[in-house]
Amino acid sequence: MAAEAPRLVVAPLRGDVLTAFSMEELVYSPTLGDWRTHNGIDIAANTGCSVQAVADGVIDETGKDAMGEYVIISHAAGFITKYMGLENIENLTVGKEIKSGEVIGTSGKCTGENVTDPHIHFEMSKDGVLVNPTDYLPQQ
Repeated sequence: MAAEAPRLVVAPLRGDVLTAFSMEELVYSPTLGDWRTHNGIDIAANTGCSVQAVADGVIDETGKDAMGEYVIISHAAGFITKYMGLENIENLTVGKEIKSGEVIGTSGKCTGENVTDPHIHFEMSKDGVLVNPTDYLPQQ
């Protein structure tokens, strides 16, 4: 049973899940050429689609890494969400309060994973432990 979560009103964006969350079974990464766990879900998204915060929270971190631009948001009850493969996050600052459904960026090129299908990578944790986002997100 999923841990008690803050009210998740919206999904980060609408799209098919390309790669599911997998902490027990290894998933092959054609980009990296190896088998590994998958800490979140990959949601199909054409470049430029709006990405929304899933619940009210506060921005903990923004930056850029091998996956593109990313945003990390803290929510109630010890939940943290991480959105990767973004673009256009310039107006976000650490400490800014975010409302559920507020646009935090647009989908970009998530270059660190499956390069054949455009997507964003979305992770969720509870008290520092990764959880399956699909257990908490509203059904599409």
